[in-house]
Amino acid sequence: MPRRADPRVCAGRSGRPAPGRQVRYSTQFRDGHLHVIPSDAFPLVAEGVLDDRLFDVTQLLEWKYGDAGTAEIPLITQATKGPAPTLSGARPTRKLTDLGVAAVKVPKNTTARTWQDLVGGVRTLAAGKGKIWLDGRRSFTLDRSTRQIGATEAWKQGFTGQGVTVVVLDSGYDAGHPDLRASSPRSATSPMNPTWWTVSGHGTHVSSIVAGAGEKYRGVAPGAHIAVGKVGGADGISDSAMPAGMEWAATEVKAKVVNMSIGASDEPGVDPVEQAVNTLSEETGTLFVVAAGNAGTEGSKMSSPRSQPPSGVCSPAGCRSVGGSLHGTAAVITLRRLR
Repeated sequence: MPRRADPRVCAGRSGRPAPGRQVRYSTQFRDGHLHVIPSDAFPLVAEGVLDDRLFDVTQLLEWKYGDAGTAEIPLITQATKGPAPTLSGARPTRKLTDLGVAAVKVPKNTTARTWQDLVGGVRTLAAGKGKIWLDGRRSFTLDRSTRQIGATEAWKQGFTGQGVTVVVLDSGYDAGHPDLRASSPRSATSPMNPTWWTVSGHGTHVSSIVAGAGEKYRGVAPGAHIAVGKVGGADGISDSAMPAGMEWAATEVKAKVVNMSIGASDEPGVDPVEQAVNTLSEETGTLFVVAAGNAGTEGSKMSSPRSQPPSGVCSPAGCRSVGGSLHGTAAVITLRRLR
């Protein structure tokens, strides 16, 4: 029986190409998502130089990237070596030269010219192992807490995080919260958003789990200091904000540990966020503690960027899984490594 179509994306599914562009459209339903792929995009997707999420109509609408939500297409250009590739007509919004990544936005009324240049340069991109990604959205994730991961036993052995700075990349935090005042003596301004205040409350919650010093509830590492990088808010986190926050945490704050209770569906290949985990882990020695996801036994795989090996999370052989989810167990690694 065919999957029922999402009514939001069925109207006008035929599409109309730009003048002079002769294309056919392939319509596919995958995992409940409608994908509409023009024939001249097939080679770019096949060569691995173009993110196929650009043609996931269901996801684009959920992220408010449709015409009603934005007049620009947010993209990330990525190179495995050297500077990130450039796109004609694109407006730069963030450049991370050391990571070979740049965030840009392409006005929708100029996409025809950008597309022509992109199609003409597919071989150049493929030869240089460059890729154009949709600047997608990620979500904050959190499920388990300290008692279930044996943090109290670690404290008895002297593992409290004393003297260690932990960066929390999240939605900001409430700097006036009584459980966090002692844990946040330093003022560090992130390049993404200098305003600490969080609307969602997620960042305050995560910061307290890391280093809260309340009388009733204590964080995993109550002796640690925290510096908070605000990388997102109520609408989630853009993919390009994550590498910027990670670079700031590892190279400017020089934190030994960076917590990211953030994730997204893991896609084939190494995306810019995963590349940043790999590069910064190798170059700075920073331990990135990343959410494995909240799906538990229902999920078929870990979320991204936890899917990259350098990030700190326990394996089933080395740590106890909580309810099928490995999210909270990563904090135990942090305590033991940083005594």
